[in-house]
Amino acid sequence: MSKNNFERFWNLLNNFEDSIIDGIKKEHKSFDFFYSQQNIEKESKIDKNKIDEILKIEDAVDNCEICSISEKKCKNFIGKGSLNPKIMIIQTYDYLDNSYIDFLKKWIEGINLSFSDDCYLANIVKCVSKDSIPPSKDEINECFSYLKYQIDVVNPRIIFALGKRAINGLGIDLKSIEDARGKIFKYKDIDVFCSYHPAEVLQNSSLKRPVWEELKNIKAFLG
Repeated sequence: MSKNNFERFWNLLNNFEDSIIDGIKKEHKSFDFFYSQQNIEKESKIDKNKIDEILKIEDAVDNCEICSISEKKCKNFIGKGSLNPKIMIIQTYDYLDNSYIDFLKKWIEGINLSFSDDCYLANIVKCVSKDSIPPSKDEINECFSYLKYQIDVVNPRIIFALGKRAINGLGIDLKSIEDARGKIFKYKDIDVFCSYHPAEVLQNSSLKRPVWEELKNIKAFLG
C-alpha cells in the first residue's frame, strides 16, 4: 500500500474516533509511514497459521460456557505480544487494573529483552470476572485446554509462570513460590521458570530480590 493510501486511512480512523467520542475534531499525531511500514514488514514474517489459530481460540472463548466465570465475566484476555517469542509469560489472571503491566515491562527490559518483540503474555484462564476474584482450581482446570493449545501454537523457548495459581495450573506442584527459586521445571519439552506476579511484588517490596534473581537466571539460560 502506498504512503498516500496509508495516510488517508490514518486520517479516516482519526475522524471516526473524534465522531464517536464527542463529535469534536481534534489534532492527532501525524502518521509515521516509515515506522508503520517497518512494522508491517515485520508482521509479514510471522507465521500466518499462528495468527489463524489464535483467532480460533478467541472465537471459542467468546462462546465458552464451560466454567462459572463465563457467567460473570466482563472481558476476555487471550494474549498479546510476539507470536514467535523467547518467553511466554503466563500469569495467574488478568487484573482489571493493569498498572502492573508497566512494572512487568521493566522486568523484561532489565534483562535487555523487549516486552513486545521477545515476549507473549497470556493468562492461566481466559475470562476476567467483574470482581477480579482469582480463579479456583476447578476453573483453571476447566479452562486449561485453551492455554494448552495456545502454548502449542506460540511454541516459546521458555515459559515464565507468575503467581502460584499459574504455576500449579501448569502441573507444577509447589506449596510456595519460594520453593521454585533457582529451579527449572518442565511443561512438556519447554523449560519453565517461576516467580511472583508483579501485583504481589507491588504490595510487598521484599519480593523484588527473588524476582530479579529469577530474571537473571532466565537471561543466562537464553544466552
